[in-house]
Amino acid sequence: MADSAVHERPVDLRTVAVRTYSKKIGMWLFLLSDSLTFGALLYAYSYGRISLGKDWPTPFHSESIVNATIMTAFLLTSSLTMVLGVRASRPWRC
Repeated sequence: MADSAVHERPVDLRTVAVRTYSKKIGMWLFLLSDSLTFGALLYAYSYGRISLGKDWPTPFHSESIVNATIMTAFLLTSSLTMVLGVRASRPWRC
């Protein structure tokens, strides 16, 4: 009778419910918390701007568009630098 016992496969600790890797769930939780935080900040800013009723400066002058373009270029180049750094840190594959 002991020989006919069912042997279960060992549990893979890298997986959790619904057979998804824990790193993937961690990334989704990070994205969720990041979007909720950003949404709360955006809501607080818009609420404050609407409720105060002050004369706010007019957005999008030509200088602000040029500044935003320059900052976007810096952001993209820093992201490219990070991608190249991560790629360079991986071990060589034969």
